Amino acid sequence: MSYKSYVKTNAYESLEKYGIKISNLDAAFDRTKAKIGMSIGAMNIGGVLLGLYALKFVNIPLLLTNRRCAIFATICT
Repeated sequence: MSYKSYVKTNAYESLEKYGIKISNLDAAFDRTKAKIGMSIGAMNIGGVLLGLYALKFVNIPLLLTNRRCAIFATICT
């Protein structure tokens, strides 16, 4: 983004025909986009903290079984 903003303004135009749009650097500092990004990040941190809290109550054999069956469960769902 900074390369497009400061060095070459028509950089990455070849990617637009594939549907990939690289915006300018000032588009990253938009208040609405920053608010959405911060809320998504806060929800992600909340999920991680909840997972770490739940990990305290899981015994080791169950954790190992869950880890081994995670790929199978992903394929089935």
